[in-house]
Amino acid sequence: MASLRKIGKNYYARVILTKNGQRKERAVPLCTRDLSIATTRLFEVSQQQKSIKGGVDVSFPWMNEAHSLQVIEFRLDQAWQTYIDSRKLEGLRKATLDIYGLSYISLTSVIKDNPPVEKISTNDLERYKKVMLPDYSRNTINMRLRAIRTFFQWLYDRELIKDKPRVFLLRIPKSTPRYISDKEFKKICKKARKIDPFLEDVFIFYRDIGCRLSEPFRGSIKGKYLTVDPESAKA
Repeated sequence: MASLRKIGKNYYARVILTKNGQRKERAVPLCTRDLSIATTRLFEVSQQQKSIKGGVDVSFPWMNEAHSLQVIEFRLDQAWQTYIDSRKLEGLRKATLDIYGLSYISLTSVIKDNPPVEKISTNDLERYKKVMLPDYSRNTINMRLRAIRTFFQWLYDRELIKDKPRVFLLRIPKSTPRYISDKEFKKICKKARKIDPFLEDVFIFYRDIGCRLSEPFRGSIKGKYLTVDPESAKA
């Protein structure tokens, strides 16, 4: 809950924000010198504390001419930055944050002019898929759609948006299993040896170990072992 603070002769609601690991204070003016009125207004500020901590600008009834609670539009760039800052504090892997970054770049290449996040609709995301399809695989588009869906769910769970667009993934046809028999693999190695013996070692290494393509480059040699940090490997 927000706390009460008196600055000069007027009361303020004190809300603690955390950004980039640092605690900051936001003082919301209660526009009164009366303690009983300040206490009532403090309760109203506390009800909107999640939104304020999420970066939403809230105008309270005693702060505007309409004398009503108003939420100043939470635009896409601000909402996304608020989301990413929070996920970083959770300790998400860099590879995951990179996917989120690419998802944001591709989304804003279609949904332009930095609209209020509340106004982004399911139709906007359907248009996003149509624009992406000629240049990207369905798997890549779905990976980015999952990141976008998680973003909207995060905002919705924290009451930063009243509703969320539905995100429909693209259908991907089931493919038949692919494998290389031992006989075929020996033929590949034989041809690789004629080109460069190192290539044969590479093929054998990946087939025997079963690691992902990039994992050896993220690891380090320790004695006779290749050690890959769990933080940079997908278990």
